[in-house]
Amino acid sequence: MLNLFGFFDDSDIPYAIMRSYESLPDEVRSGDIDIVIDKKNVIRIVEYLQSTSHKITAVGMHVGVVHLYVYLSKTEQVQLDLVYDIHYKGITYLEIEAVLSQRIRYNKISVPAPHHEYFFLLLPHFFYVNERKEKYKEKMHRLYTEHQADIDRVHSQIFGHPTKSSIHRFRWHHKKQLWRMSRHYTSEFEKMLLQPFGLIVTFFGPDGAGKSTLLQNFLKQDVHFTKNQTHTHLKPQHLLKKRSQNRGLVTDPHKEEPRSSWSASVKLLVYAQEYWIEYFANPQRNSCLHIFDRYLHDTIVDGRRYRLEEGNIWAPLVSKLAPQPAIFIILDADPEIIQSRKAEVPLEATRKQCEAYLAFAKEYADRCLVIDANQEMNDVLDDVLEGVATRLAVVSKQRIEQVLRRLG
Repeated sequence: MLNLFGFFDDSDIPYAIMRSYESLPDEVRSGDIDIVIDKKNVIRIVEYLQSTSHKITAVGMHVGVVHLYVYLSKTEQVQLDLVYDIHYKGITYLEIEAVLSQRIRYNKISVPAPHHEYFFLLLPHFFYVNERKEKYKEKMHRLYTEHQADIDRVHSQIFGHPTKSSIHRFRWHHKKQLWRMSRHYTSEFEKMLLQPFGLIVTFFGPDGAGKSTLLQNFLKQDVHFTKNQTHTHLKPQHLLKKRSQNRGLVTDPHKEEPRSSWSASVKLLVYAQEYWIEYFANPQRNSCLHIFDRYLHDTIVDGRRYRLEEGNIWAPLVSKLAPQPAIFIILDADPEIIQSRKAEVPLEATRKQCEAYLAFAKEYADRCLVIDANQEMNDVLDDVLEGVATRLAVVSKQRIEQVLRRLG
């Protein structure tokens, strides 16, 4: 487990774990850790994490919170939500200073005072769906029974009444601060423009290199490099959906004759549009890792599979028009071993594929991760997981700098 709490104590950084802290510091059971922290200390935490051997594989920022996704190992990852402003659409309902000054100790960590924890269990879920979260009701009842006076007092500060609560009542009670909501929406719009969309990782390799098996094992690992992940074969299906679904399993990828240059170029342009439609239709921002089994760039290496003539000039050009992957994972193996696994194409064609993939890796060296597929599958998987985490940490470093500038 990441020794973050020891760093807090050694550095005299006040903090409070908002909720679901019972298993900490030994185990993270809720999937993420929500930490109330002063804004100036967010930068110190990020710098500390960067100085450790652990990797920040993704970073995001909403108004009042910074999201960090930390890769500890293939069996342990953690999402840290650093909350420096507790608000509803820009209107603060709990002051950070009050929460931190009244925090208490629990099992070697700092947690909110009971009357503050009650509202961390109630809000912000209540604000967005206008109901209390079922899994917290029992604990909220106990907290209210034991600390009714303090909770009623804070309730009055938030809603203008010791027991009644509604979004309308909250807005009326804070009517002099409603102007802050317009500033909140402006900040959210800026975030949408400045923060990039989800990261793309694509798997390449000759038929028989073990790509399909690797992908299956990779997805089964359920490793959280980011909050969410999707999996797509080759491309999204929007414009060519019906035709793609009716093709069935391809066992001889080089069987059909190449298309004409004009027809092939049109198809490639349609492919590029498919990626952009998906890019804007399902953005999910940088909390998502989009995993592709092959991608448009694969037409550069194995154009024959896509019925392109040898030496087609459109594949390299059109591939630059699609959203660009952050990582190309290329499986490399001896052609003879590949043929023994899956002889869908002649040996000479396999050799050309292997050479072409390695040439592609040199051209895109800053984004390519070449994996030795001659190894046992478990070793291949370990190399991929570590390689993806390392590469994502490099990509996230640039984003972290943007976040720190905004905080500063």
